[in-house]
Amino acid sequence: MAQPSRRRRRPSGGSRPAGWSRRFAATFIDYTIIGLLSTAVYELFFSTVYVTRDKQIVLGPNRSDLVTIAFGIAVFVIELVYFGWFEGRKKGQSLGKRALRIAVRDGSSGRAIGFQRAFLRRLAFFPDLPVIG
Repeated sequence: MAQPSRRRRRPSGGSRPAGWSRRFAATFIDYTIIGLLSTAVYELFFSTVYVTRDKQIVLGPNRSDLVTIAFGIAVFVIELVYFGWFEGRKKGQSLGKRALRIAVRDGSSGRAIGFQRAFLRRLAFFPDLPVIG
């Protein structure tokens, strides 16, 4: 009797799943971009402008709990839109994935997963964040 193959099955699209190192590097690039976008949003909308005694204008952090919650929601939305938009397009690649020439594909058809599935896919990552972060 023949032994079952231990090799991973390739999706019908013909491509092989990317390795963990390439996935990690793409994720690192993507979250660096999201971090830069989040910082810009924070500085534009959530910082407080202070005027010092010598009349210099200084941009500083706002320590309000409400601002912290609003900023957290803004980062959540930025991430959902970023991954939903890029991974839902025809190429199925975020900027990090594009740099490393990997893509998110449907396992059975090999096609891009579309905006709705990309959005829901990213939404499924959020329960893991408290464990990782």
